[in-house]
Amino acid sequence: MPGPQAVAEARRWVVGTFRDIDREDLVETGELAVSEVVTNAVLHAREPISVQVRGTRLHPRVEVHDGTAVLPILPHEASLPSPSVPDEEADLLATFGRGLDIVARCSDAWGVDVDADGHGKVVWFSPAETVAEDEGPHGVVTGEDAGAVATGEVRPVRLAGVRGDLLHGLGLQQGALRREVRLLALAHGADYPVILELDRVLAVLDAQLRPLVTEPDRAVVDEATGLLDLELHVDLDHLDALERLPALLDLADHFCSDERLLTLARDNVQRAFQTWVLGELAAQARGAAPTPAPRLETLVPDPALEPGAQAAG
Repeated sequence: MPGPQAVAEARRWVVGTFRDIDREDLVETGELAVSEVVTNAVLHAREPISVQVRGTRLHPRVEVHDGTAVLPILPHEASLPSPSVPDEEADLLATFGRGLDIVARCSDAWGVDVDADGHGKVVWFSPAETVAEDEGPHGVVTGEDAGAVATGEVRPVRLAGVRGDLLHGLGLQQGALRREVRLLALAHGADYPVILELDRVLAVLDAQLRPLVTEPDRAVVDEATGLLDLELHVDLDHLDALERLPALLDLADHFCSDERLLTLARDNVQRAFQTWVLGELAAQARGAAPTPAPRLETLVPDPALEPGAQAAG
């Protein structure tokens, strides 16, 4: 069971990580904020609890994952005494009751992202260079919705001859990319305006693809080939966004390769499969007949697109 040692270990690891990436300017605020978040997780959340530093050296972000989807109490006090890091592991309760006020004061941006499956959450923050004298930025709660909501006319789309492994991989890649883009948009949207557009459009893609990944009973399996036939519905109000996505996803790959996003850039197989899925969603919604999935077995990853982005260290 995690205890005081978990808080101390998280502080030491975050401090070491920031020093490893030459961000000594973020050590104090990162140490203070992660201490508070991990303390709250230990006291109020279920395991597993983990800490990651994601993003890039320029824009690192600390994420604390836990197994409870219940939102923490958001900051409500207007002012607090200057925070200090507990000196001893026994001081686990030293920050209890202060909620996330300290996190807000130590961050340029922060928030809570609830897993779509309701099984956990991530409390994240982008550390500031100094502790704010005021209450700091407001936190943002994301992930509770199911993506873009269908509001207009819908048309059926059939995806035939789909490999299950590619469909599963698409769900994982899109989930990771959407979270990464959403948090980067919240924290640094002013630096990368195109990320704001990608964030909005990925919400549309998430709404269209979520049923394929989360509702396997929608799929009919061809017993002879093992391939899947799937049916879903596309909201016509989202067509323009879906048709913009291929170019935006190519741009996201460049962001990944340039280490401005942590998510791995797509390889040739992933890109070809995703291009076909998006093309079918848009084309069939406009009245075209379904086309079977392309054969992708002969494609190999493109070395030029091998991701250089790793965790911020």
